Amino acid sequence: MRLLSLVFVFASAAAAQVGDGLVTLVTRNVSIAPDQAEFLVVATTGLDASQSDVLQVFRKAGIQNVAIVAVAAGPNTIQYPVPAASQVYYGISFTTAPDALKEFVKRLDSMKAEPPEPITTLQSSAVLSASPAAVEAAHQSVLPSLLNEARSKAQALAQAAGLKLGAIQGLSESSYAGQGISTGYFLTGAISPPFGSAPGATQYTFYASVKFGVQ
Repeated sequence: MRLLSLVFVFASAAAAQVGDGLVTLVTRNVSIAPDQAEFLVVATTGLDASQSDVLQVFRKAGIQNVAIVAVAAGPNTIQYPVPAASQVYYGISFTTAPDALKEFVKRLDSMKAEPPEPITTLQSSAVLSASPAAVEAAHQSVLPSLLNEARSKAQALAQAAGLKLGAIQGLSESSYAGQGISTGYFLTGAISPPFGSAPGATQYTFYASVKFGVQ
């Protein structure tokens, strides 16, 4: 008799909880104004040059926050005729304020025209973008509205199904960055921002998948 009672209690509890819960997906599109100019430079040198030698060239040109992000070696196909000896390729990145983009493009243009030792060739590109701090600030600003919309959608579905909405049981997030205005040596001109975004803005889409308990 006691066993039958326990079976009845567990069966009732299982009937009160429907499946694994109710999941809603919500999104927000946000235009984030660029607060930095990102530069990517590809410089080549002979095999005897060191990384510190390369960085020192940029620092002498007034570019202080440079970082080498990639190193490779091989034939320098940028030059013609292609030199017989292999050279070292350095991928170098740095950021500046947006209003300093043109000034730094001019500096790199001068270095490209007359490469300072030990650099033999130089190419670069730049893009106006939103910094990680700006993206995180936008994320924090939209998160409450994402959760409110998720709860509203879940509440409507629960009511339509004759169920009672419970607490949040799980949450996952993601984001996707669209394209902003770019300019640089590798590009023929400015690329238009996404439709509906502010001039020069980076379009971000924030996603949230929220799981609610239901009874």
